[in-house]
Amino acid sequence: YTALTKTAIQYNINNIQRNRVYHFKLTVWQNKAGKLTPQKDRQERTGMDSNRQVHIHRTDDTVIDKKIRQARETLSTSLYLNFCHLETIPESVFELEHLQHLDLRGNRITVIPPGIAKLTRLKGLYLSQNRLRELPPEVFRLTGIHVLKLDSNRLRELPGDIGKMENLRFLYANDNHIGRVSPSVFDLKELKGLYLN
Repeated sequence: YTALTKTAIQYNINNIQRNRVYHFKLTVWQNKAGKLTPQKDRQERTGMDSNRQVHIHRTDDTVIDKKIRQARETLSTSLYLNFCHLETIPESVFELEHLQHLDLRGNRITVIPPGIAKLTRLKGLYLSQNRLRELPPEVFRLTGIHVLKLDSNRLRELPGDIGKMENLRFLYANDNHIGRVSPSVFDLKELKGLYLN
């Protein structure tokens, strides 16, 4: 990887400061023919792309409601509610049945409501760094999911229903308290990555 130019780094820092983004990821860039282009190895692992995304970072309920409404009106395929101090998932999220990627990382969520089952088009569900002790059966009915991130929670097992997620490619369940993994996880024919410790 080649290093970011000083100009590009300064631009990103200024952009972060101007928009008051408190949580961000640094994308590695590679210089090709004098142009800065983002690395493309991320999409297969995360299932995310840069099209029609709505980002929210550490904000109040009014702004969250506004952004969810925006996602509904624009038919956004990705919604980011990461690091918003959420203790529950707003019910209005489950009305966004067109969503393909839902990012809820870094919150205080303890329970996934049954309404999650309405999001039948989901390909990526990101629940890392929450306070989940178990997953409801509705999560395992989302058979179109390719990427499921459950790392850094308080889960104690991966139940047998995980085997129903026939299109699952990447399962992140590291940094939990898992003492039991159902054998059905090894029946997932599309699985390319399983992360446990």
